Amino acid sequence: MDSKKFSLSVLLITTAFYTQAQFRLPQFDVEAKGAFSVWKLNGDNKQHNSIDIIQFISWQGGAHIQLNQRIAIGGFYSRSFSGKVAYKSGEKSDAQVLITGIDLRLSGGRSARVRPYLSVNYSKVEFLQSLSGINLANRTNAVGATLGLMRKLGNNLYWNIVEVSFKKLNHPVFWLDVDFVLEAKTGFTYNLRIKNK
Repeated sequence: MDSKKFSLSVLLITTAFYTQAQFRLPQFDVEAKGAFSVWKLNGDNKQHNSIDIIQFISWQGGAHIQLNQRIAIGGFYSRSFSGKVAYKSGEKSDAQVLITGIDLRLSGGRSARVRPYLSVNYSKVEFLQSLSGINLANRTNAVGATLGLMRKLGNNLYWNIVEVSFKKLNHPVFWLDVDFVLEAKTGFTYNLRIKNK
């Protein structure tokens, strides 16, 4: 599914829920998280100059519209501030990644303290590697899912205790035969409540 079809589907779902809610003012939330990601290579290449592992440390910001108590839809922006590509030869190079996309979040039971959630997302992934003084850039799309636990800290503040997510890349980045991306995240979410007049 390309980005236009996915965006259209999201728009139709949002419109349906707003109609069902009889024009009730929506609730919003914003989030800020830190992430550690590992790019899993497809296969087991044992050549001396092949890539051993790709790692990133990133921050992520996002916002959602809460369609009801269990369903929210929104977008996110993630950018690395530290990244490396390590080769089996021992050589390393710097790398950066930028990920932007939209997601649909489904929350579990309305526990007073801790509740689980699941989100599915579609994103654009931009990859930059500095290799021997040359910057190499490429981009692709990805689909993914996230499982997490959220703990209530106050009336509007939540702690995202842990998130575990994966993304499946649609196409390889350069010559890298990357199968999927694994991420672990933690951060905070704040609800912005709008009262009906």
